[in-house]
Amino acid sequence: MARVLLVYGNPKHAGFIHSVFEGLKTTLEKAGCELRVRDLYKMGFDPVLSEEDFEAFSKNEIPADIRTEQEHVDWAEYLIFLYPLWWHDRPAILKGWIDRVFSYGYAFGPGGKNGRMKGYLKTKSALVIQTAGSLKEDYAVDGFDQTIEVAMVDGTLKYCGIQSSHCLTLWGVGKIATQEYQEMLERAQKAALSLLK
Repeated sequence: MARVLLVYGNPKHAGFIHSVFEGLKTTLEKAGCELRVRDLYKMGFDPVLSEEDFEAFSKNEIPADIRTEQEHVDWAEYLIFLYPLWWHDRPAILKGWIDRVFSYGYAFGPGGKNGRMKGYLKTKSALVIQTAGSLKEDYAVDGFDQTIEVAMVDGTLKYCGIQSSHCLTLWGVGKIATQEYQEMLERAQKAALSLLK
């Protein structure tokens, strides 16, 4: 039975992206997955990587809230991240979750080639689903259509050793016709099922 961790970074519990969230949960449960959900806003997760966190890390102590999240990551075979794009990037709460949970010594650290860092999450596979309010061609004007996946997929997941990662961007959710939303929902669900193969 596949073990899936769904990390959700969206403050609104209504609207299109929440429909994607609910659809993913239903699809994965019907597929027989063991599913754990980390709804970061609902949890009230503290995204601030603090001086106290650094002091704890230096003593090989992990703050309790970080340890809980790392235990969920340890448990999972598959990670799915779902969030809206804000300022061409992830919401701050998700970025902060990554800052604190994918910490040095846990998700990456010494041991890479030529003195580089080594990613420690090599046994995981990941899917990123992000929604964009504008159409792809609007982002392409300034080349952002090519860059909005880089920070999450390359700069975070691959850096932490997750080589099997894919990003699905659902473009133009603020501009598309109503009938296109169902197609997007189905694309997200198919992407999640493809992750498990």
